[in-house]
Amino acid sequence: MNARYILPILLVPLIFYMPPSEAAEESGGVVYEGMEVVVRIADHYAVTSINATFFNPGEEPQEVSFSIKVPEDAYLTNLTLKIDNRTYYAKVVARDEAERTYQEAVEEGLTATQVKGTSDPRHFVVDLNLKGGERARVILRYEQVLWKVLGRYDYRLKLSDIEEYPQFRYAAATIHVRSSHDILSLEESPEGVPLQERWAGPGEVFLHYSTETPSSQDVIALTYTTSSPPINGSLYTYQDSTGGYFMHVFSPTVEELGGYMPKDIVFVLDRSGSMSGEKIEQLHDAFDEIVHQLHSEDRFNIVYFNNQINVYSEVIVPATRENKDDASSFIYSVGAGGSTDINEALLTALQMFSEREEAIPLIVFLTDGLPTTGVTSTTEIRENVRCYNEVQVSIYSIAFGGDADFEFLKALSLENYGFALRIEPGADASGELEDFYDRLSTPLLRDLTFQYSEGCYDVLPTYVRGLYMGSEVVVVGRYHTSMTEIAAAVTARDSQGVRYFNSTFPVPSEETNPFIARLWAHRKILHLLDRITVEGEKEELVSEVVS
Repeated sequence: MNARYILPILLVPLIFYMPPSEAAEESGGVVYEGMEVVVRIADHYAVTSINATFFNPGEEPQEVSFSIKVPEDAYLTNLTLKIDNRTYYAKVVARDEAERTYQEAVEEGLTATQVKGTSDPRHFVVDLNLKGGERARVILRYEQVLWKVLGRYDYRLKLSDIEEYPQFRYAAATIHVRSSHDILSLEESPEGVPLQERWAGPGEVFLHYSTETPSSQDVIALTYTTSSPPINGSLYTYQDSTGGYFMHVFSPTVEELGGYMPKDIVFVLDRSGSMSGEKIEQLHDAFDEIVHQLHSEDRFNIVYFNNQINVYSEVIVPATRENKDDASSFIYSVGAGGSTDINEALLTALQMFSEREEAIPLIVFLTDGLPTTGVTSTTEIRENVRCYNEVQVSIYSIAFGGDADFEFLKALSLENYGFALRIEPGADASGELEDFYDRLSTPLLRDLTFQYSEGCYDVLPTYVRGLYMGSEVVVVGRYHTSMTEIAAAVTARDSQGVRYFNSTFPVPSEETNPFIARLWAHRKILHLLDRITVEGEKEELVSEVVS
């Protein structure tokens, strides 16, 4: 996500300031009183509020700052300042105006706050100028979608992402989880802080944590599963003064569908010089394990590349035990060295596919760097891939480490029916690679299209290339409030042919799902940001995002 389009208040490099611990040692230093985290999760939509309370016991105004990193696909939605019984809401203004207004307040000794971006689009810094003798609470809110992966929803807040968290005298967290379906299991991560549970029903639970010794090691982490909707999905609605909003959750199980689809998959793996050492060893181990997990109905191939292309086989081969064992030897036989010809590697892989309607075609593409030989223009590489991708292969890209061009990989995947993943330096790369493959290992349906009654509009998405076991499709849209029912028609293909999933859902007169309007707005923004990634910063797209 490129957060500069969501909150263009002030985007400048981080200004140096006195660390809170040093400031607090001085007479009358600002006290970091408390940090409260409030999380509300409705179905798969999470709103996180960071509440920080500061007190200036001195007579003179003083400045403090705290910084926060938000999750990859989250976006900031509010900055609020509370002083006594007064509440002030931030305005989104041009960066120069924000800086000028804040500095004027500082010079006049007034209490003021601003949030500004850094070179990292996930990293924000909140500045607060606090009058002497005044107590203020700063509330920063961000929102995100929790995607269903392998049948689970995960929420995680690493409190060290709030850099000054250990400076506060106390910390507390409240998490409210509400699901339209029964919550079947709720697990806390062993690395997470202990959470006290209070159940309000089969689909609703409150969790709480508090401490007087905040630590940079504190993590809030939970995983939950829910019962599945009917095979044709469930549809929920909400109306307000702006109109009607709906959410259609479609998640048939492998048992309901009667089986899964085979896949044709080609692994395109970087073996250039920058992959030497631990990286290539992690790649060997992970993809040896992945190849041995292929289903017997699958077909596969492996393309290693540097400035030369090495293939396991000239054609895609069946995933027999013999072929998988043979491929294992090939995986370990190749070392790292040379430069990086991404263009030739991808085009070689794409030419291995042929149309096979009963299977879903995939490329898993891993690289740790930039194209350095052959075609080195990422724009030209993307054009070549689009031209050669005649059978609509889904390309899933993995940026291994911090040197890969993630924006290029993201655009490449988005325009080829996939998505991109970043493996950060120092992460458990083998484990993350295997987890990534697990998400794609069992396709259920391909070429899903979603159509709704006349009167529904602004629907996202209307086409999904593939649905995999343990995941779901969540479609959001608008509808005219005069409608009393919404008909949904889903068409897809499985290994036996075309399948139809049709239902008509009533629109209730009383609405209890206000999060759906926020979810629609979030998905709309993400859709526009994806278009910007693919099409570039067109003025009309940027204007629509910031509006």
